Amino acid sequence: MADLVLVPTIPDAPSFLGLDAFLRSVHQEMTNKKAHIPPHVLITRYAPATMMAWLQGKGKRGKTNHHREYLEKINELPKKGDPAFEVLKTKMLETPLMPHAMSLVDGKLGTEPTFAFKYPGKFGKDLSTLADEIMEVLI
Repeated sequence: MADLVLVPTIPDAPSFLGLDAFLRSVHQEMTNKKAHIPPHVLITRYAPATMMAWLQGKGKRGKTNHHREYLEKINELPKKGDPAFEVLKTKMLETPLMPHAMSLVDGKLGTEPTFAFKYPGKFGKDLSTLADEIMEVLI
């Protein structure tokens, strides 16, 4: 049993298609009457920048932001209420620091995973904000 089901999701087409099915299967397994906190979706690897891509229906390349489009679609899903879930406000941006998130101590690569990490800049701030938001959900 868990106090919170956290579903990390990339805001892209494959993740969006699997999110609803995954949440339905998790919801069916949440039979414990004490499971009063719905699953929470964490947006990860978010790339807010616009990129060049082939635009379907336009027959040409143009600027688009697939992550922003799918972030909006993911944010619309909980409004339908079936299954019930919430999207965390904090979004983890795409960054090369992510693979080392649990193994850096004071900015240096350690030998074992640890929660005692310090990151400079926006990534460190986002991790701290995420931890605070999760604590708010659990309290």
